[in-house]
Amino acid sequence: MGVLQYSRVLVIIALVGVINCAFKHQLPDLPYLKTQLEPYIRTQIMELHHEKHHQGYVKNLNIAMEDLEAEAKDRSMEQQMSSQDIHDNIWNIMKVKDD
Repeated sequence: MGVLQYSRVLVIIALVGVINCAFKHQLPDLPYLKTQLEPYIRTQIMELHHEKHHQGYVKNLNIAMEDLEAEAKDRSMEQQMSSQDIHDNIWNIMKVKDD
């Protein structure tokens, strides 16, 4: 790990440590009904991806935040945080077709 990457990890650890004291990540509600993306994305796929897959990232991020030192060593926290942010954005990028 280069000096710049190491510095970034330390900053992330410090910031997350402060945030962790008062904040737990939660699975956001979808900005539309799971059925509204049919027929392009099946309702069952939306349920699986949002309620299982994305919820897993949220859960793992909260676990990683509880044990920053150990998680920072294997960079799991950074990956979970990134995946959480990506999925937050995915749900808002997809749009329901207006009639």
